[in-house]
Amino acid sequence: MKLPVPEKSSEALRSAIERTFEATAGPAASTRDRAVALLDEVAKRGRGVRDRLGKIESSVRGKPKG
Repeated sequence: MKLPVPEKSSEALRSAIERTFEATAGPAASTRDRAVALLDEVAKRGRGVRDRLGKIESSVRGKPKG
């Protein structure tokens, strides 16, 4: 694909930056989605551990919990 040649160097820089953003927008969104899913999974597992530790603490202290 041949790109048009801008008249000024500032236009060439702007064009290069715009092409870079366009080329990386899709992969960045995909990476963001994976990061969100990973954080959701970490939070879910953290809540599970917290709940289990709460039950262990209650059993050690002799108080029923949950």
